Amino acid sequence: MCPFLTFIALTHATRVGKPFHHEGWVYEEKIDGYRMVAKEGPTVRLVSRQNRDHTRRFRALAAAVAALPADELVLDGEVAVFDERHQPWCLSSLKP
Repeated sequence: MCPFLTFIALTHATRVGKPFHHEGWVYEEKIDGYRMVAKEGPTVRLVSRQNRDHTRRFRALAAAVAALPADELVLDGEVAVFDERHQPWCLSSLKP
């Protein structure tokens, strides 16, 4: 477990009928992957919504976060795999 993220309450996606654009809103399409929070400063950690550390599993991603020009950083996003046609693979392809 990773105690450094206990102060961040991750929200779940909200389903809507169709994409929309409103000033001040940002959204993303749902992709079947792992919801992760990446934290840097002083150490990068990739943590799931269940507070499990996946940093070793996704070492290349952790290295990319570490290379970002920031002393302190929190990123919230989805870790997913895409095929050669840029289509997302199903989540089961990422599970151990």
